[in-house]
Amino acid sequence: MMNPPMVYDRLPFYALLFSPLARLDYKNAYLIFQIASILSFALAVLCWRRFGAGTCLLLAGWSSAMAFTLLRGQDVAFVFLFASASAALLRKEYPFSAGAILALGLIKWHFLLLFPLMIIAKKLTRFGLGFASGVGVLILLSFAAYSQWPSDYWHVLQMTQITPHLTSMPNLWSLVHGGPGGLALQTLGIASGAVLCWCAFRSESSLDEAMAISLLAGVIFSTHAYAYDCVLMLPAVAAAASRLHSRPNFQFWLAIGFGACPVLLQFKGGRFIAQFAFLALFLWLSMEVIRRGKRE
Repeated sequence: MMNPPMVYDRLPFYALLFSPLARLDYKNAYLIFQIASILSFALAVLCWRRFGAGTCLLLAGWSSAMAFTLLRGQDVAFVFLFASASAALLRKEYPFSAGAILALGLIKWHFLLLFPLMIIAKKLTRFGLGFASGVGVLILLSFAAYSQWPSDYWHVLQMTQITPHLTSMPNLWSLVHGGPGGLALQTLGIASGAVLCWCAFRSESSLDEAMAISLLAGVIFSTHAYAYDCVLMLPAVAAAASRLHSRPNFQFWLAIGFGACPVLLQFKGGRFIAQFAFLALFLWLSMEVIRRGKRE
């Protein structure tokens, strides 16, 4: 039995950028795509080695999320690379370029919604200008590729088939969906999460920590995320592990545990363990950087 055609749910600029692959044989194009995905993941992990090279290698080795990415032919590794390269450029004091690179993450724009909050909280004016400029260019490319995309894209976003397997998501929406007051809990959770992010960004958190928290919160509070999207949580896990440098055993089990959490999302009982673990990581890491700021 043939699977029904998949709905294209990316912005038009993405199709334009990948159009050269469409001219190739499918198998060759798919092979190039997968190789690019693996290289993107490897380069992205290297960008976070300041949290500990050993921890990053352990995360890379135990990341079931990346395995799901390859098995499903997903593109989240590219978003991971753009965000990671942006963090590296920001660290090296190239804020405009860092913002422009981050804009390429519009491939999955719903994971970037907290970055404007970080830009404002940390007063990253040049970074924000670079991000806005990059977004503007990609919007223009989208119109160049397909001038009627806004209305059609809005229609696609309202289609139920673009969010299948709701119970297998790593986000807050999946956790509270179907329960009493689910929408109210989700709204309250997103609002509380945004406030906590703001406090973390305004504290003495480093730019790397702020970027890691933004990516983690982007997945947790998004309404569209799956096991492979947990790749974007790896910087936050590395940041958390770096705070346990005096307890290497804890570091080891933290990296393995969160590396394996995406697998639990595939099981009816295990998904709650993973979802609560992700929320606990967000709360602990955010509160930890806020407390450190107060101590200092």
